[in-house]
Amino acid sequence: MKQPNLVKAFKRGLKAYQNGSKAFTLIMDKTADKARNNSVLHVSDLKYTMDLCPRQLFLKLHNAEKQDIEYNRKLMFSQGDVNHLLAAQFIKYGLDDYWTITGIEESVKGLGLIGRYDMSIRGKQGETYIVDFKSSRGGNFKYLDNRGASERDVLQVQGYLAITGYDAGILFYIDREGQNGVRQFAVNYNSLIYDDIRTRVEELQIHATNKAKTLEPSLKVRENKGDNSIYLKSDWRCGYCDYYGVSCEGDMSAEMREISGIVAKQNEEGIYAYKEKYETLLPLIRRLYNEWTTLITIRWTKNKRWD
Repeated sequence: MKQPNLVKAFKRGLKAYQNGSKAFTLIMDKTADKARNNSVLHVSDLKYTMDLCPRQLFLKLHNAEKQDIEYNRKLMFSQGDVNHLLAAQFIKYGLDDYWTITGIEESVKGLGLIGRYDMSIRGKQGETYIVDFKSSRGGNFKYLDNRGASERDVLQVQGYLAITGYDAGILFYIDREGQNGVRQFAVNYNSLIYDDIRTRVEELQIHATNKAKTLEPSLKVRENKGDNSIYLKSDWRCGYCDYYGVSCEGDMSAEMREISGIVAKQNEEGIYAYKEKYETLLPLIRRLYNEWTTLITIRWTKNKRWD
């Protein structure tokens, strides 16, 4: 199926914009109603069925108190909105005649989800595309070039496709720092993906009404000739959560999240704190250690059974 070259269109539009073309007026009326209703499930919430914390989804849906957003993050979000507006204008100006933009900032609803995609495009032979813009830091582009589009972003576009029934999608990444320009990635869609989206929505609905348990740090044991060393590593998701320390205690206190290195030792008599400040962590360390040894035993038993 033919695909529109949005990168080429973007560059045409950018050039015309820089040359002072009067074709550009920011479509602010399309974003005036962007206030988000966090009490319902959004297409973007599909990411919680991947590697994000389901407890965070519950807190969001129930309007839990969260940290104040710092001004620099607000500025970043606002910059992303402007980038998306400009991208829509540039692409609209530079797109080949074969393609027609059928919608910008369009709301969708279905399958128990609501959302808003950035652009829809139709070809002269009836091909239909959903386009989603993503502003990203410059350092992320090396990963995009090596690995392709983010799986979370792909899943979000597939959610739009499942609701609209469009043929395929496009993820369009914009470097908010400018050095890497833009990138375009195709997003496929078929009946199997539709079924997967339905299953994920059912999972979201469970998380929406059942508060998941608090995340926990991971434990690592290093065997030594002397006493074994035990390490704790905080869960990265707590460090990026707006509810941490306000509506959710997270995996560890803010002070303990900064720890590195050995936190405890283990010998024949049991587990003891490596330093006095880690004494309060001993109940958690012992429980995680018991769970770790149980898991190791189960794995060993299974492997032994196959020998």
